[in-house]
Amino acid sequence: MRVAPATLRAVATPHDSLVKRVFSVRENAIGELRSVLPPGVLKHLDLDRLEVQERTFVDVDLVQRHSDQLYSVPIDGELGFVYVLFEHQSSDDALMAFRLLAYMVRIWEAYLREHQGARGLPCIIPLVLHHDEIGWQSATSFQDLFAAELTREPVWASLIPSFRFLLDDICGTSDEELQARQMSAFARLALWALRDARFDRLERSLSAWSELFSTLLRSPGGREATDSLFCYIYEVQGMVTVQSLAEKIPDPHLREAAMTIAEQLRQEGRQEGRQEGRQEGRQEGRQEGRQEGSLQRLQQVVLKQLSLKFGELDEAVRARIAAADEATLERYTERVLSSSTLDEVLRD
Repeated sequence: MRVAPATLRAVATPHDSLVKRVFSVRENAIGELRSVLPPGVLKHLDLDRLEVQERTFVDVDLVQRHSDQLYSVPIDGELGFVYVLFEHQSSDDALMAFRLLAYMVRIWEAYLREHQGARGLPCIIPLVLHHDEIGWQSATSFQDLFAAELTREPVWASLIPSFRFLLDDICGTSDEELQARQMSAFARLALWALRDARFDRLERSLSAWSELFSTLLRSPGGREATDSLFCYIYEVQGMVTVQSLAEKIPDPHLREAAMTIAEQLRQEGRQEGRQEGRQEGRQEGRQEGRQEGSLQRLQQVVLKQLSLKFGELDEAVRARIAAADEATLERYTERVLSSSTLDEVLRD
């Protein structure tokens, strides 16, 4: 399935920005799948023909919690998909199997719009990447969301959709296991940052990753990638952590790079804070800037939702969205989930 680039996206979180940068790279995606998919599944996939699909299916009210990435890949010679959902919150989602089912249905709906007359559906492999400190605690099977006494009865079990999603819970993955994954140095370090950056263990685990950090810095494009990792740590932990981390780096070249980006972030935070009429620094300045652009982003989110559900939108609909106020746009985002036609969503 070929899809248009995703130009309409909700506001990205620091986690979303990092995972998108890593897993929108085909080689990193292949390395992740080779690391976490069961051998019995991998043998059916032609990963050499994997393609990254630039589309998102996450609900607008969950963008602070989830981000996603879709890949198309032949499964036994037929079109198939791997759908990866990234869980970013500090606790797992008890209804994750339900969320995934909804997103998978949207993928199938998009497929059917592009394959008129199709009499079957492509296989979708659902995978969740989770990086909470205590690990995943909730159900990974859709049937486990129902009362156990009900699903034990064969007649009832046969009436309830049944699937299980695969789980990459990097909280319980050791440094050695992450470093052994067949991915770029940047991708492996990004997984380390996702696993540890929000928690006290970040500085303790740095020593195990310093050598790979140095390798990344010396590689083509390594300085930019290194900067992006420290920017991510800054976004989720603040300047004090970045400075403390930089001071503990044994490699003088890497330490210098870390201190330089820390100083750049500090100066940028001061400048943005002044521009936004604040004194708290970079994060607060960004927050205020996001608020100023909220109406435009909400318009983009509505357009994305409508196009995903109803297909290409004409100019009249786009003009109507552009002219709507924030309250009207929020009403549209609520209606799109339950409406079956475009007119139902846009009714006065």
